[in-house]
Amino acid sequence: MMETTTIPTAEEDVQIATDAFLAHRPIPTDVAERIEERAAALREQVFLRHGYLNIAVSSVRESREAGH
Repeated sequence: MMETTTIPTAEEDVQIATDAFLAHRPIPTDVAERIEERAAALREQVFLRHGYLNIAVSSVRESREAGH
């Protein structure tokens, strides 16, 4: 019989990482790797769609103009 392995969803991985963090345990390596891979893919998608976004400069300017 062939065993099938299912990859946890992003939400499941975040829950596993959160539970580990709150229990003061290390995040399992495979979970951390999947989270990092998904984050990199999302960054790439945003970059391809919108180009480089530097929101820090405009956010600081807006804050200064608002008197904060």
